[in-house]
Amino acid sequence: MKISEFQNSIDRVKICLLRLPMIVTKWDNFHSTSPPLGLAYVAGSIKHAGYDVTALDALGEAPLQKISLEDDEYVSYGLSIKQIIKQLAYEDFNVLFVSIMFSLEWPMAKSFIQTIKKTYPDVLLVCGGEHTSSCPEYCLEDCPEIDICVVGEGEETSVELLRAVEQKKSFSEVSGIVYRSENGINKNPNRARINKLDDIKWPAWEMFPLENYLSNGLGYGIKPGRSMPILISRGCPYQCTFCSSPQMWTTKWQARDVECVLNEMQHYIDKYKATNFDLYDLTAIVRKDWIVNFSQKIIKKNWNIAWQMPAGTRSEALDDETLKLLHLSGQHHIVYAPESGSEETLTKIKKKIKIGRMKKSIKSALKEGMYVKISLMLGFPDETHKAMMQTLNFTKDLAIMGVNDIYIASFSPYPGSELFNQMRKNGQIPRLDNEYFLGLKSYSNFFRSVSYSQHVSNRTLALYRIFGMLMFYIISYSLRPKRLFRLIANVIKKREEGRMDKALIDIVDRIKRSKKTTNTMN
Repeated sequence: MKISEFQNSIDRVKICLLRLPMIVTKWDNFHSTSPPLGLAYVAGSIKHAGYDVTALDALGEAPLQKISLEDDEYVSYGLSIKQIIKQLAYEDFNVLFVSIMFSLEWPMAKSFIQTIKKTYPDVLLVCGGEHTSSCPEYCLEDCPEIDICVVGEGEETSVELLRAVEQKKSFSEVSGIVYRSENGINKNPNRARINKLDDIKWPAWEMFPLENYLSNGLGYGIKPGRSMPILISRGCPYQCTFCSSPQMWTTKWQARDVECVLNEMQHYIDKYKATNFDLYDLTAIVRKDWIVNFSQKIIKKNWNIAWQMPAGTRSEALDDETLKLLHLSGQHHIVYAPESGSEETLTKIKKKIKIGRMKKSIKSALKEGMYVKISLMLGFPDETHKAMMQTLNFTKDLAIMGVNDIYIASFSPYPGSELFNQMRKNGQIPRLDNEYFLGLKSYSNFFRSVSYSQHVSNRTLALYRIFGMLMFYIISYSLRPKRLFRLIANVIKKREEGRMDKALIDIVDRIKRSKKTTNTMN
């Protein structure tokens, strides 16, 4: 059905928001099962605009249900496609919004969308999220079942799009969308970023199975209890070449009012008994004055909560004063993301950090008693053996310093990033197919490392990653043997105090669930 025919065929717009299951590699130790914050924000805005809206969170409805995929190396968590179709039958909708956050999920997402469209051929199918924002034209070309892609922030765009549908207006005036018409695929101008973040309606969590996440201790960071996701800022002022943020959010960084954030946190403490907050910010710490004010006010409230920045942070504002306040306010775990120990690589990927300054900040965090994890990456285009060895040498320094955890990922060229565009242009990524998209998950799988450097093979990259991790933990546990015994005790007692605890406990749980499933089948 053409969009114009769809508009003429409906009397009232009724929306259903769909979050698809999560896809991971079979032995992935670097994934998180988290509530859909972006979709909940969109739900809040649509609901406030007065539209009939429901939501189906296919992951949240069955977060512990694992389903093997055709490719034996991958599994999904959440409802099956048959279960999703069955659940949708209970919803009354003529517009379906599908969130696709990660590009590696595109093959499964496309298959699900095609099946849903066969069952509901007359619905208007809209997609949004990080993936569709990074390559909207490709999504429409590769999946003809999709009618519209929302690019960038979805709150204002979704509401304006629905008004155009309802009022039977042309989509040509709706900023921030790419859509299908009789004339082909049309791309409208990008929508300007939302200036007043405090005016955005809070996420409509009442529409999602939030208790399934909370009661199972699921979230993005370490599990200290009932974890709620929250944003204190949007955007990132930096332009790292491996990140798609500049296209999704632009380089404009802005923070919410501290009191507005605290009011939202208080609401979650009262309503959901939240004991931990996972900050989903791209770069939470940019202005020292903001984070100091935030920490001081949390301390005064005496909430006895924890809060985390699990995605990694920079070190510019993390001096002794700031780190002390962070720790006192509940920031017990902190992740630094230098990405590389090679100055040459840092320059190439535009990661504007000073290794010496970051080491100083890390030492201060350790001195405060914080649990410190470091995120590194190997396998950038043109990265040499020498540069990778410099990163591995950096891991040795970190182990000696007393850093608690480290993760060495392999570089993945995500759509929308500067490196992805360069690699497509020079033929390093000849085509976008299932192999490419599923290969993006190699960053968290040591045994399927994909090297995009002509100097280093896939096998060598995997060996570098494994060697770097082993070297770090051997040095760390040799210098501090109590840590090893505590790790073993934590795994036995299922007590998460750090990233390694979390990863090992998750692996043990998955093995037990797999055996249980096998025994049941037998």
